[in-house]
Amino acid sequence: MPSSSSNDDDDGAAIFWNINNDEDTIDFAIAVRSEGWVGFGLSEAGGMMGSDMALYRLVNPDDIIDAYVVDDRSTP
Repeated sequence: MPSSSSNDDDDGAAIFWNINNDEDTIDFAIAVRSEGWVGFGLSEAGGMMGSDMALYRLVNPDDIIDAYVVDDRSTP
């Protein structure tokens, strides 16, 4: 599965990944246009509930929040 990227400046986001079969890992990188926060999550069911997420907030650029959505939606 190749990385996803776009040459369209209007898209505002691009996701890149690399599957490392030797270490059984997947590395992700995301580039977005944002003035506040961005979240990226994966879910078995394809929805927000039950998703494992990483959140980045511009106000605290040295921290990435590791989150798991149990039963509610909210902004960070």
